[in-house]
Amino acid sequence: MRGCLLEAAANDDDVVLEVDGDRMLLDGNTFISTATTITTAPSQAIRTNTSGLTMLRGIGNVISGGASGWSSANGAFYIRQGASLTVRIEAMSLLLGSDILLTSGVSGFVSVPTATGGAQVRGF
Repeated sequence: MRGCLLEAAANDDDVVLEVDGDRMLLDGNTFISTATTITTAPSQAIRTNTSGLTMLRGIGNVISGGASGWSSANGAFYIRQGASLTVRIEAMSLLLGSDILLTSGVSGFVSVPTATGGAQVRGF
């Protein structure tokens, strides 16, 4: 998936993109929460399915929490698969408190040169 802009507005209460399959490349995409209150904020920008995915590669993607952020405690980018998943995430921008959460057993590389609003990579 390349060069897409995905906006999640008020009451888009689930994930914007759920990644499934064997391998996934996310290249130059932007995910933005446009909700105006936390009670109407979307859950997450990206979430992996719990099985099947073996390789996730991200290059130059942007996740922005906008004015009200994301409502899930599991982060805006939730990589929820175990030992069978290898990630390589390069030049990711996490803006306005957008976190990445990786579950135990995920291996690979994560580079976040731009992070604002307390954004962080957790669990890796």
